[in-house]
Order: sequence, then structure tokens, then C-alpha cells
Amino acid sequence: MYAELMKENLKDVKKIFLILLVVFILLSFLSGFFLKGKEDQISLLLSTIFQEKGLLPPGEQQLNPGQLLPPSEAGIDFGEYLTVGGIFKNNIRAAGVSIVLGFIPFLFLPLISLLLNGVIIGGVYPIFMMIPGMSLLSFLVSILPHGIIEIPALVLAIALGVLLCRDLTRKILRKEILPLGYRLKGIIMIFVFMILPALLVASFLEAYVTPYLINLLM
Repeated sequence: MYAELMKENLKDVKKIFLILLVVFILLSFLSGFFLKGKEDQISLLLSTIFQEKGLLPPGEQQLNPGQLLPPSEAGIDFGEYLTVGGIFKNNIRAAGVSIVLGFIPFLFLPLISLLLNGVIIGGVYPIFMMIPGMSLLSFLVSILPHGIIEIPALVLAIALGVLLCRDLTRKILRKEILPLGYRLKGIIMIFVFMILPALLVASFLEAYVTPYLINLLM
């Protein structure tokens, strides 16, 4: 019964998931492309953060491209800022919010999560390249090991939110849908048995593997 429940809901969400995954990838590439060369604007937003982290040269008050100290010179180990629990908690929150937003009909608010995350991922690239010693390889190493698992899991959560919003909208418009209780049980099962395990594995990779690989490259 439960296997059939998951199978049917996965079948319903599959098309939405694939479309959103492609859109997410395109958004990431496009945002990275359009933000490239806008380091001055980015630097204004990040000045305070980098001052607190000790990445600015002594006496500098504003972040400028090429002025960042390499993390090794600033005495920073990427692993110190990443914990499995913290990463897992943040990812659960992001996935959960994406699904809960689906309870609001007509607006398809989970798509906002897709837009924001896609732009953020793409925006990381020009920021990353502002740090001396970082390269395209460093950027890919910082994203891919955990991102291959984390990104599809988060996009699946967004797709479930869109599916829920679609069903609630159709119900209000008196169109035929699966019973909402049946749909909600399926969404909960997919979240518990697919999304959560994937996010947990991604959290371990981001906390232990990604920092190790980045430090090797620096």
C-alpha cells in the first residue's frame, strides 16, 4: 500500500521535477553569467561580512576585487564553518518551507524558492573568483560533491510544493484531483524516505568532503 502510494505520487511529480530541475540549472548559469563583471556591486554587499571574517587586508574598509586575502593567509579552515547538523537543519528548513508554501493556492509560491536558490548558486561563482587562489576547478569542487545530491533533493521538495498548490487550486476550481489526504500522505512519505536521507548524505559530504577537497586545492 505504502509503496504504491509513493509510486503514484512520484509519477505525478516526475514531470514537474524534471522541468524545474532544468529551469534551476539554466537559472544558475544565467545568473552566474549576468553577475560576472559586477564585482563592484557585489563587493558593497559583502564588505561587512568579509571584514568580520578577517578576509580584508589590514586598514581596508571596503571589499574590492583582487584585495581579498587567501583563506590560508587569514587562518581560515573551511571546515570550521561547516557542521553536519547545521547544514542538515538549514536544508530541512529550505525543503520544508518549499512544500508548506504549496498550501497557498493559485500563487505557486514554491517557485520563489527555485528562483532564489538558482540565482544564489549562480551568484556564488563571481564571488568565489574574487578570492585569490580560487579557480573554476575550486568552484566546481565546492559545489559538485554535495550538490549532485542536495540540489535534486531540494528541487524535488519544490516540485512537491508546486504539485500540492496545483491540486489545491484545482479543488477550489472544482476540478477532479486525487483525494488531498492521499496526496499529503504521499508527499510526507517522499519527504521522509527520499528527501531527508538525501539531504543527510549531502550534509556529510558538504561538511567533510567538500572542505577537504577545497583545502587540497588552495
